[in-house]
Amino acid sequence: MSRPGAWSRVGSNLWKYLKGDVSKKSPSPEPVYDANGKRLNTREVRKRQELEQSRHEKIQALLRINPSFKPPADYRAPNIRLHDKVWIPQEQFPDLNFVGLLIGPRGNTLKSLEAETGAKIIIR
Repeated sequence: MSRPGAWSRVGSNLWKYLKGDVSKKSPSPEPVYDANGKRLNTREVRKRQELEQSRHEKIQALLRINPSFKPPADYRAPNIRLHDKVWIPQEQFPDLNFVGLLIGPRGNTLKSLEAETGAKIIIR
């Protein structure tokens, strides 16, 4: 086989690999835009998020296996924020002042709850 033929074959295979097989691609979700009109969920952004998630999982697994493992300098652990709403049964117990009991004198009860649990408590 001549060199130009081999290079064209490698080039076409490389192009197919880079371009990707259309039948293997997942369908795009509905577009989501920010305030400036920039699309937030392009295929590239979704793939980048998927790769970052995989990287985080692998680094976390290495840290669990070997606590002395030092992650790469550019690594930042993902900031996971959990939130939960707790409804207060005000109608069932109209005589109890739930807000007063939660806040406490000068907010000390609320401050101590936040210090013990490490959670941010917001009363609305």
